[in-house]
Amino acid sequence: MIENENEFFQLHSSITRAKSLFKERFEQPLRGVSLEDAEQRLKSGRHLVDFQKIEFPEEELRKLFEDFCSVMKGFKFHEVAEVETLKAAVEAGELNWGSLVKKTYSGDPDFLSSLGERLGVSVDLLAYLGTNLGNPFFEMYAGQLRGKVDLEDWLEGRCPLCGSEAAFARLRRDDGKRILWCQFCGTEWGYPRIKCPFCATENHKKLRYLFTEEEKRYRVYLCGECKRYIKTLDEREIPEDEKPDLSFENLKTLYLDILAEKDGYHGRDSRQGARV
Repeated sequence: MIENENEFFQLHSSITRAKSLFKERFEQPLRGVSLEDAEQRLKSGRHLVDFQKIEFPEEELRKLFEDFCSVMKGFKFHEVAEVETLKAAVEAGELNWGSLVKKTYSGDPDFLSSLGERLGVSVDLLAYLGTNLGNPFFEMYAGQLRGKVDLEDWLEGRCPLCGSEAAFARLRRDDGKRILWCQFCGTEWGYPRIKCPFCATENHKKLRYLFTEEEKRYRVYLCGECKRYIKTLDEREIPEDEKPDLSFENLKTLYLDILAEKDGYHGRDSRQGARV
């Protein structure tokens, strides 16, 4: 979307700020999630939020999209014409933001590709908007439930709140424990370091990590069993007063994705979205 790296980071920061302001002014009750339902789901080994029951208010999504448009105008955004196309499609009733969010989060590439082809819009732009439009809502749902249920027994590589795959990880400064991070709802949870979060193998002969001498703060954990990888920030290698934003760290380390993929590994599978 934006080739200049610094501008892309600035865009990300501006979009993140727009989402934060949106959450601050959002006053509607969150629908589709209850503590009782969450507790029952957790007891049966499922993540807390029933994805199919979440309700996304279309008018609020439209307002957030307008906020994004205002942000994008300040950057050399390649798809500016496509954004205008999306505006027209919404007004004509050809595009429903709530459906786009759900299809993006559930990992439905066929929906995105067919929609993109029909509207003449890139799949990358649709996925970008679907993810960022849904972010504030998933974060609010997660905030409503986080701390109200005991997640100590959660041992999966998928998010205990929304069921999405972990997108990034950090090694905690105090004890080196691995903490997985969900890019969709911002939830973090503990997970064993000698265990693949994607296929759950604990065969140490299949697990390894790499890093560069220039950036020892970052590691890429590789699994030879499923050929997946997850990028990781080692907090023990950064100043104590530095408070990392994992969404930003994930973007800053795109070069590590390239290194891992050149070696035959792949990261988060876009076809594997949130589970029901």
